[in-house]
Amino acid sequence: MKNGQKSLAGALVMVALAAALVLIVAGGQSALAQAGSIIYVDSDATGFNNGRSWKHAYTNLQDALDEAASGDQIWVAAGIYKPTWQFIGDDPRSAAFQMVNGVAIYGGWEPDEETRFEDRDWVAYETILSGNIGDADRFDDNSYHVFYHPQDLALDSSAILDGFTITAGNADEPDLPGGVFGGGMYNDHSLPTLNNITFVDNSAQNDGGGLYVSEPLTITMPLTFTNVTFAGNSAGNGGGVYIGATRPITPPGGITFTNCVFSGNSAERGGGLSITWGEPDEEGDPLPTRLTNCIFWGNLAAFGGGAFITGGELDVDTPPLLLTNCTFSDNQAESGGGIYVGKGLGPGEGWLELTNSILWGDAPDEISGEDGVWLPVVTYSDVEGGYEGEGNINQDPAFVDPDSGDLHLQPDSVCIDSANNGPELAQYDIDGDLRVLDGDGDGTAIVDMGADEFKMLSILVEIDITPDIPTNVIKLGSPRRLPVAILTTDDFDATEVAVDTVVFAGASQVGFAFVDVDKDGHNDVLLEFRPVDMVDLDEDSTEATLSGETVGGAFFEGTDEVKVIP
Repeated sequence: MKNGQKSLAGALVMVALAAALVLIVAGGQSALAQAGSIIYVDSDATGFNNGRSWKHAYTNLQDALDEAASGDQIWVAAGIYKPTWQFIGDDPRSAAFQMVNGVAIYGGWEPDEETRFEDRDWVAYETILSGNIGDADRFDDNSYHVFYHPQDLALDSSAILDGFTITAGNADEPDLPGGVFGGGMYNDHSLPTLNNITFVDNSAQNDGGGLYVSEPLTITMPLTFTNVTFAGNSAGNGGGVYIGATRPITPPGGITFTNCVFSGNSAERGGGLSITWGEPDEEGDPLPTRLTNCIFWGNLAAFGGGAFITGGELDVDTPPLLLTNCTFSDNQAESGGGIYVGKGLGPGEGWLELTNSILWGDAPDEISGEDGVWLPVVTYSDVEGGYEGEGNINQDPAFVDPDSGDLHLQPDSVCIDSANNGPELAQYDIDGDLRVLDGDGDGTAIVDMGADEFKMLSILVEIDITPDIPTNVIKLGSPRRLPVAILTTDDFDATEVAVDTVVFAGASQVGFAFVDVDKDGHNDVLLEFRPVDMVDLDEDSTEATLSGETVGGAFFEGTDEVKVIP
């Protein structure tokens, strides 16, 4: 699987291609693309530069944005792209990109006339959107915002950005609307969808060095961030992200961060993340915000090294802020190394719930706040120094290498199989592995604390391809079923195999039975696969591997010799 399809931050979230894509390959003319078209962008393209193919791609992303209509997709090849459109005509630093409702913009492509969507790999083919529009060695002449989305743009979740690095925005001009907010991206009353994005080395004088989100109104569509990294950004509030949720929002709206990483960001308040709520009015509760499988590591602030939460008094039935399976470590502040709770949050206990999480190694403390505010309700979490709440522990989580930011769990971690399966859990962890596994091998699958679900090393199993036929011949392309047995041994019970998880040479099983294949008195599992589906084999293959999971979540694999016939 390509890195871009399964990265640190988890599983790919993408929009399906339109039912009928209209591809227009024009000659010297620049005809407008019909709705539902793909518009190509490649800084190195040498053809007619009309956006109709990789050969004839636009070399400037702004040209594609000018042309795009709802239903279109923009595919952007690896390279560096800088904004050219200016929201203030005589100010070159106002150059910025603007997303478009109904348009999905995808980075991470290696140009090829035969490119398929599944060939996209935003890790291998980094696509950079940079605000470094002036002198390359200066920062004070950079764009105020790499993306600028003012209130009248009113973006919703149909505006999609996926597979980019956003860098070098510098919001430092107090005399402009939005001029000191959102160096990487400025969103005022706009709710675009961001997937597989890295905000790095952006700055804002006031709020949201990487990303600024202000005052969503009663909008039913959610604001979602999936597999987004905020690294090395800085601001007064919210070095990585600032959310100013001062208005109520109609369910099921809200903000969700899934498989996101906040690292190396800095601010006065909220090194990684800052959320400010205003006073809710009679129409509804404050904007609900959920963070799932997120990591806060190495962020710095005076208050709230990882996160800073403040705002008006909240007296609500449903928590407007819920953190599940998150990890805080090595964040530093004068107070609230992990999380700091500011004034105004009360009087209702339960406005913030933290569950199945780890807060360890933050300085000087993990959770603190101003006198008189309601601190979070914390359950089934590992908190250094201890914290009152059901299922909480106070023991070293045994990270692999916390000094370098590797917060995976070691096999002896007390956080393995120690959390709560009760709350609504994500299907996968931050690495894209199944979220609920039997990490301690006791036969019961229980979710781990923190963003990572510990996965045991694969159990080696004995397999027999085409039992009773020693040559193990596989004819590629054949639709006929090929039998492969997983044998029960003293170390492995094949009847515990979760058959739906089994894959052989890239092919999923199409039939199975529990029978005693080797006549030793113990049932094995005999599965069937079609050679036409065995994409991991070619004419030079001499071995084939089978892998899967047990019903308890343990991983296994086995290998046997094969003779492949093309």
